[in-house]
Amino acid sequence: MTYLWSYQQLQDLLQHPAGDIRGWAATGLCTLYPRQAAAALDPLLLSGDDARIRPALAFLRRRPDVGDTERLRRLFLEGGETVSQEALEVAVTRQPSEVVPWLKEKIAAGERLGAAQVDAMISALGRVGSQDSYALLKATEQGVKQRSMAFFERYYSALLAHRKASDLDTLLGIACAEEEPEKLRIAALAVLFWQINPGLRAADVFFANSTWVNRRLGDDATRLAAIAPAGAAATIDRITEILKNLKAETAAEHGPQIAALVPTPAADSDWHALIAQQAAAFPTRPEQSQDTRYAQAVLVLAATLAGLEPNTSALEDPAGDWRATLTAVLQSRPVDVAADPGWRSLLTRVDRDQLVTALEALAGDPASPLGQMNAVMALGRLRAVSAVPVLIKAWERQPAKDLEEVLELALKSMGPGVVPALLAVLGSCRSELRPLLLSVCGVYPTPEVVQAVLEHLDECYRLNPERALRVLARIGAEAFVPFLEREVRPGERTLEAAYVRLCRLNGRESERLREAERDLKRLEKIEAAAAATSYRDLHQLPTFLTLQLICKRCDKSYQYRVGSVHLHPPAPEPLKQRYHDDLTPFRQGLVIGDSLCCKNCGARDEFSLSEESLAEVTGQAMRMVLLKRAKAKIPAGYPLQHVSYQERDGKPLSLLEIEQELLERVGTAPTQPQAHLALAKFYEYVKMPGEAKKSYLMALDLDKAALEAMAGLARLAEIETHYREAYEWCQRCLENLTTGHVYLVESFDDFKKALRDKRHEYARRAGIKPEPEPVPIRFRIEAAGYAKNRPCPCGSGKKYKLCCMGKDGRPTEVNP
Repeated sequence: MTYLWSYQQLQDLLQHPAGDIRGWAATGLCTLYPRQAAAALDPLLLSGDDARIRPALAFLRRRPDVGDTERLRRLFLEGGETVSQEALEVAVTRQPSEVVPWLKEKIAAGERLGAAQVDAMISALGRVGSQDSYALLKATEQGVKQRSMAFFERYYSALLAHRKASDLDTLLGIACAEEEPEKLRIAALAVLFWQINPGLRAADVFFANSTWVNRRLGDDATRLAAIAPAGAAATIDRITEILKNLKAETAAEHGPQIAALVPTPAADSDWHALIAQQAAAFPTRPEQSQDTRYAQAVLVLAATLAGLEPNTSALEDPAGDWRATLTAVLQSRPVDVAADPGWRSLLTRVDRDQLVTALEALAGDPASPLGQMNAVMALGRLRAVSAVPVLIKAWERQPAKDLEEVLELALKSMGPGVVPALLAVLGSCRSELRPLLLSVCGVYPTPEVVQAVLEHLDECYRLNPERALRVLARIGAEAFVPFLEREVRPGERTLEAAYVRLCRLNGRESERLREAERDLKRLEKIEAAAAATSYRDLHQLPTFLTLQLICKRCDKSYQYRVGSVHLHPPAPEPLKQRYHDDLTPFRQGLVIGDSLCCKNCGARDEFSLSEESLAEVTGQAMRMVLLKRAKAKIPAGYPLQHVSYQERDGKPLSLLEIEQELLERVGTAPTQPQAHLALAKFYEYVKMPGEAKKSYLMALDLDKAALEAMAGLARLAEIETHYREAYEWCQRCLENLTTGHVYLVESFDDFKKALRDKRHEYARRAGIKPEPEPVPIRFRIEAAGYAKNRPCPCGSGKKYKLCCMGKDGRPTEVNP
């Protein structure tokens, strides 16, 4: 296979002054030329440059036959925080028995350890199954308990990896101790459920969300009924029956039935049975809450079910039906094809083609999502390139985010041989899958890959801009530079970073490049300042959000700084499900307060949310809820605000409910202008100018003198920066003030004042000099009481006798 970048070119780029280019070159060297990289690994590891060391460590992780542990030891002890962490993670997969002395040496040095290093050290001690590693973990237990929650879950997960009953008791004690903080008890439950059923959310169990928890456990019981041994059927049936009415208030009365299901551990290795036994036997107190008893009951049931899961050791049985055993194992829990001894036994005694055929059948079966994903990963580990069409069809039948991630990992695991197979199906697969397939091909850049990317680049960038940019930056071909020059915009960090990388790799210089570099430095300073903020001081909370929004006109996605987001009450479940895939902001319960203009086509306020921006707002909303629960006062500059637009029966309505109500009103009274005006104002508020304009024009058709429709159309024209049109609508509205109609305005005086102010503003912006506005004035003067030589009260500046004397009571027009 001929790659776009030669070995010598990559060697030369290892000396580039920019760190990201050196890291890119080192990654390409280790991926594209593994044999040469294995022979020349020491210069990378000894370079003292993190950009080159980290790709070398990733290479060592994939190649356990290369390098020595002494080099890893030095990097762990002497490297920076990230290099030290990654060196330890590689070492623990190669020589776990040698790691504990390194950790003791690092601790004895007394250096300040970063969070990533501490996390890696705890994880390593959990993976090394020696008494020394357990003793070292136990020595730090009190420190973990007394300090912050940062390492609690990681620490106790590592501790439980040694499978000691005393540690189970400790965690059960924390989970059931109602005097402990809620956060600590939920964390303890999370560790326990990670041991038995990672699919259960600890917070749901803790707060006795029995509907969701019981349904999840019931699904597991149904799945197990099809694959568990025949002797387990009675236990599964009893658990299913209990789950039908298990709630917080009934947990105590179900206690004896649940305790009767607990199996006796056959050996110390029977971990799930031990958890079920200790959870059932854990002493309860009369004052314990119903929620705590419910959590204890769920622990016992989940652990009992987990003990019925088929074990991969069954794959080692040469006399068994390997196809049935394989199906049962894949449908039970995630498996590691590379490390599990059961898999190694199966691979030695079963024909590879037969195994691949069986896995292809499971990969195409969406009835068991876990079995399907395990089969996809197994095919990737086996480098079964022939299965590529089957894997793609499996995703196309039932596209899902989880399956997409697994599919990408599996395809990358197949190595460079997968590229021709992917290029062959690229033109016939669904367009949504092409960005993923091209990202896999981009790991092994050949001229054919570059050509395929160019053919589908516009489409892929529209579907998934982030992934498309990563592909371009990974391949580094000069042919992509014109596309990036056309798309690059100030403030687009990912876009500018990809453009700068390609220009540096290919030795291009331009003023556009220098502008992008300056903008990247500015964005890096902003990000560094944000990262340094602890948010402990509420005045340091962000005053804006950076959201990725998609223009509805040109379909281009860019990042925007947003200073105001209104959060509305959530919609009822049926309405929420109806608009689940519609990422128009108000249909997701939020309104962007800022008026934003598309960086590409200039359209204003016509955006949909990207999944990333929705996740960002959701995360900020959760932070806001936590601050309110802590009775903290939210600063005025915080970009999120909870807003209630309308209420019904004292309950705030969601935006979807309000829209539905307004549409129903229009449907039942289509000839009433006020119904259309109310809908138009709603659409104007939620930033849907097109729909708002339609409703304003409909109101104007029904009533030619509807003042609010004219004013609304003026505002919409202003949004589009059509100031002359906005001025004309304002002028028309003013001309109809005395004879026109208003329907929803509360204060007519305020309406008139705002209208006159806007008229002057629009005239100034449009470069129009407006005519003085004629104002009809009626007055009556008592001739005997008003001197004829005084100025005329009509405001003309003439004397009364020369102006209106003798015309008393007649209307006179004046220009103020």
